[in-house]
Amino acid sequence: MSEKLDFKELAVGLFEKELQYHVLKHFKTVDNSYIDKLCEHQICTKEQVLERLKRSGSNFSSTWVSNPEEMVKALFLKLKLINPDVEWIDNRCELELE
Repeated sequence: MSEKLDFKELAVGLFEKELQYHVLKHFKTVDNSYIDKLCEHQICTKEQVLERLKRSGSNFSSTWVSNPEEMVKALFLKLKLINPDVEWIDNRCELELE
């Protein structure tokens, strides 16, 4: 059964730093202030971030977002704009955005 997303339950802050580090493989570059912020939380070192950026994976355009934190904010705004119907399986839903 499909239903509208409840935006009160979604929070950009739920995108944990560990997950942001994982998503780095989808970026070719990130801004230096973001690297400092990630390292400040002792998730990784600057060297580990730079190594992660070298990994192969689909790459987001730097003209769209400059780091994983910006990416999740942009996705959240897009979701609010289109307000899609989603299919839930237990407490999880998956959807595609263009």
